[in-house]
Amino acid sequence: MPDAPQPQQKLIGTTALLSISRALAQVANLALLLYAARVLTVAEFGAFSLVAITILILHQTAETGWYELACKHTDPPEELFWCSVIVGIILMFVGILGSAAIYFWFESPKYGLVMLTLSAMPFLGAFAALQNGIHTQRGNVHKIPISVIPAEVLGLAVGIYGLANGYGVFALAMHKLTVLLLIAIIISAWNGWFARPRFRLDRVKEIATFTWQLLLSRVAGFAQGFGGDYLIAALLDLTSVGIYRAGTRIAGAIAEILSETARIISWAKLTKANADDATAEEKSSALEEVFIGIAFIALPAFLGTALIAADAVLLLLGAKWSAAAPVLLFLALSKIVVVYVPILQPVLTFSGDIDRLPRRMVIIAAITLICLSVFASFGTTWAAFSQLIAAIALIPILGREFSNAGGLRLSTIRSDLLKIAAASITMSATVLALQFIPAIQELAVAHRLPIIIVTAGISYAGASLILKPKLVLSALPNRNK
Repeated sequence: MPDAPQPQQKLIGTTALLSISRALAQVANLALLLYAARVLTVAEFGAFSLVAITILILHQTAETGWYELACKHTDPPEELFWCSVIVGIILMFVGILGSAAIYFWFESPKYGLVMLTLSAMPFLGAFAALQNGIHTQRGNVHKIPISVIPAEVLGLAVGIYGLANGYGVFALAMHKLTVLLLIAIIISAWNGWFARPRFRLDRVKEIATFTWQLLLSRVAGFAQGFGGDYLIAALLDLTSVGIYRAGTRIAGAIAEILSETARIISWAKLTKANADDATAEEKSSALEEVFIGIAFIALPAFLGTALIAADAVLLLLGAKWSAAAPVLLFLALSKIVVVYVPILQPVLTFSGDIDRLPRRMVIIAAITLICLSVFASFGTTWAAFSQLIAAIALIPILGREFSNAGGLRLSTIRSDLLKIAAASITMSATVLALQFIPAIQELAVAHRLPIIIVTAGISYAGASLILKPKLVLSALPNRNK
């Protein structure tokens, strides 16, 4: 095989680094969660989750638009730098006010101080997002994962050290703050961008208009992603929040990796199709390839997670978290559909309908919250079940968007989807059969679970190779090209 051109080699290397950093971040966060589950009570974890989610909303609001605007401008205006700084500082002070409210109004000094510790995250997030955008615009995307990897490793070390030495929820707060602080320091010290103070009203208006449009979609995403935690806190209690959040975190770790992969693949495929002036048929084929590729990975991954939910929770979190098993089961099943939501943005972008994205995200969030409102008062299992109902309700909405905006044709992909479903059913039957074998059930969960996972993986690969050999072989290196 001839050597790949230098730009292609650089792209492959950068993509690999981005994937590694993303996976490492998920592994680090999951590892800390598993350790925290052994140290903290369920109620403590639930209370911390609510504080962390509140700060995370402020953090993600603060960083909205700076990366995209930095990429958009060949010569970014000075106003961009200072607008990001001002927004970050304002939202940092909102976090400080929130910590005071928790401390005095809710009479919870410990969690007020935890929120105060985390209040710097919006400022650091806005600053880091802008610097990442500048490096991307300069063609230095590889610097982003290189800054993330050491930050995640050191942040994990800080979190584990704190938990081991009795700092409890403060250790989790220091982990989050350490990671973001290190990312901001490394990425800015590495030829970062700092601008002189300058404010031109027309530039500020342009920046505000662009970030507002993005923020509308993100706010809907907040409601969909975090609304459940607040509803459960209001309708149930902090212990229920902890149980629900634990199940969400495990399912979310898998979903985030697959969602990010789906997003990257869809942008790459659709960008190439549009850049090459492809026909409508070829653009439809590009989306269909993405759709099938995601189904090939997501369906067995989430279905398998649902089937082993009880053993996974027992092994990872311990017996006191057993109530999180049905939560994980239903959330994993819901992710089979939800994993396709990130594809909406590139599909609507290339179809020229990006203005529809905020409305679609609001609809998705509304369906999610309505289902939660109906079922959450019955308990965490019903709250998770509501997410499966919401996901089923999303199928016609997503299908219509992919069909109208992206040209997705069900008649073309039906056969492949049925084959993937058949292979997944074979895998599921294998898992269920193993769970009924006395010799397997008598094993300790640390031995039983790996056996089930490996056997299930082999059965899925074998069934896929028989039913859809081309798709399986295309994932392997082709040395004859």
